[in-house]
Order: sequence, then structure tokens, then C-alpha cells
Amino acid sequence: MATMFELQEQIADLDRTISTERRNGIDMASDAGARMEDIRACQQRVSDLVERRTILQKECDRVAAESRARAAREGGQGGYNRDNRN
Repeated sequence: MATMFELQEQIADLDRTISTERRNGIDMASDAGARMEDIRACQQRVSDLVERRTILQKECDRVAAESRARAAREGGQGGYNRDNRN
């Protein structure tokens, strides 16, 4: 299972890739010589990447909620247990 930090890094990577693909699609759309098939393929790649990002964001939100719940159960100690000295 990925940590929240790893998930956030993956989301940031996807954000950069989505941005690049969107720019490519705009460039293709403005090129009269570009084939519509290529433009549609680029749009589909963007849609797929956005869907992946949504999945990762939901997982990141779930991990964050678990972390907050754990901290609340442990009295806001942030995982530190005085008895075991973790």
C-alpha cells in the first residue's frame, strides 16, 4: 500500500502529464493537417489520465482519513505511544 506522500507524488506526476497531453491536443486541433483520429486519441488519453487521477485522489483521501482517525484514537499523539516509545 502506498503512503499518502507517494500518492500525492503520483497525483502531481499525473497532473503534469495531463497538462502536457491537453496542450498537445490543443496544438493538434489547431493544426489543419492533423488527423481527427489522432486528436481523438489524444482526448481519450487525457480522459484516461483524469480517471486514473480520480482513483488516486480517492485513495489519498482514504489514507488521510485513516490517519486522522488513528490520530484521534491515539489522543492526537500522531502515532507516538509513550508506553512503547514508537
